[in-house]
Amino acid sequence: MPIPVVTIDPAFIVPIVIEGQTTQMEFTMTNHGLIAVKGVQFGVPHSESYQITPLISEVDELPAQSSITVPVLISLKQPLSDAEKCGTCGGTAGKTTSESYQIGGACEKAEVDALCYYECGPDKKWHQKSLDLKPIKAAMSLYDCLKAIFTEEAITGFKGNAAKIPSWAIGRPGAARGRVPGERIGC
Repeated sequence: MPIPVVTIDPAFIVPIVIEGQTTQMEFTMTNHGLIAVKGVQFGVPHSESYQITPLISEVDELPAQSSITVPVLISLKQPLSDAEKCGTCGGTAGKTTSESYQIGGACEKAEVDALCYYECGPDKKWHQKSLDLKPIKAAMSLYDCLKAIFTEEAITGFKGNAAKIPSWAIGRPGAARGRVPGERIGC
C-alpha cells in the first residue's frame, strides 16, 4: 500500500531576529509519496522569547508529489537586556568570535510543527514533522556591524537563515566587501 513521504526543507534555520524588527523566513513541506496527506496543521510550541507566526496555519490536503511553501514571521517578545545585547549565543557577555566580532544574544531553540494524517482503511495515521529553529537575538548595533561587513543584498539573503552565511565569511570579517582580516570597521 502506498504511503505519503513528507519532508520539510530546510529542516534547520538560524534566523537573525533584530530587536524591534520582524524577520521573515520560509520552509517547504513536500509530499514525495503516492497518496495525499490531509489535515495539515502548522503550529508553534510556546516560546519565552519569540513571537513565531506561520502565515499559513492549515491546509486541507497536500496532494501526492506536491509541495507548499510556508512563510513564517519571527520577532522578539520584549526588548533585549544589556547582557543579551553584549552576549554570544551562549549568553556570556564579553565572549566573541576569533576575530573579535560578537554574534548576538542568548539563543533559545524553537520549532514549527507540521501535523498531518493519511487515511489507511478506516483509520487515520497521524504524523508530525518539525522545523528546528535556533534564532540569534540581535540588537540594532549588531545589525549595524553586519551592514559594515556585508552588502545589504547579502544581509537580505541570509537574514531569514543565518545558516546560509558562507563559512569563508564567518572566519574572515569584511571578506564580503574585500576587507582584510583585522581591519577596523568601526563596530
